[in-house]
Amino acid sequence: MNDILGPALFAPLMFAVVGTLFVLHGIRALVEFLSFRRRAVRCEGLVADMRKVWHSGRGSNNSGHYIHYPVLAFRATDGREVQTVAKNGSNPPMHRVGDNVGVLYDPRDPARAYAGRAVSARVLPVLFVVAGGAFAVGGVTMLLRAGVVERLIGAL
Repeated sequence: MNDILGPALFAPLMFAVVGTLFVLHGIRALVEFLSFRRRAVRCEGLVADMRKVWHSGRGSNNSGHYIHYPVLAFRATDGREVQTVAKNGSNPPMHRVGDNVGVLYDPRDPARAYAGRAVSARVLPVLFVVAGGAFAVGGVTMLLRAGVVERLIGAL
């Protein structure tokens, strides 16, 4: 097997594998959100507070950024007063404390809520699928051009 996939083919293989993982992650996230969306209820709420969460970068220079998540206060359809951190955040913040905002929440678990139209919950998974698909197709194309399939067949 090492003869077939030498060191020169490691990068194309990783492109194909990582790209495929991105596609699968994007599909899973999109299916989960669409399933949530089918049972979700929309109501009006208030941004009661903002939570800043630090997302560190990959470098050793302490790079990174804050994501701002609105704390939503709203009344569920069963009359319960709910206060929860939205599942969607942004940088820069899309909302300010005191803003009225549309809330999309799960009536079975009102703590699972999105602020506004939850566009990022739909767009990011699609971006994962598109970018991952490009990486996977690029990796597979490089492997095919290098003759990996012929080598595999010849090794059988």
